[in-house]
Amino acid sequence: NTVIDCYAQFGRIDDAVALFRQICAQLRSINIVSVGVMLKAYVNAQQFENAMQLYESVHSTHSCNRHNDVTNTLYIKACLHSNHFEQAKAVIDANLQLPLQLSQAQQSMQFLNTVIHFYGHFGDVQSALRVFTAIPAEARNTF
Repeated sequence: NTVIDCYAQFGRIDDAVALFRQICAQLRSINIVSVGVMLKAYVNAQQFENAMQLYESVHSTHSCNRHNDVTNTLYIKACLHSNHFEQAKAVIDANLQLPLQLSQAQQSMQFLNTVIHFYGHFGDVQSALRVFTAIPAEARNTF
């Protein structure tokens, strides 16, 4: 994972993809941490469609079909930058349970910030405000 990230940091996305695929083939499976690293590489390289395809393929073809806040956040960012509102909204609806407890909000702050940004980007200020106000005040003080 570190080497994949290093390749991506230096703009060698093709090498990152090749190594990711090689690791998946050797292990005959895929782990969610590796998916997160590869999603980050795609998003940082502005290859948003590739990021979306990888995220969606994990759901449909791999045994590791449970995404986490990191992969969900990166998917939403890819959708935001490629104007795929409905796909991101489905992930948000499936993963955001309001109201939030303090511990949930603290653990998911990056995800929550991305959701607020997503709604703001698409002009849905009411939904952005609904998410923001659902975050306990103690957690909002950490922004």
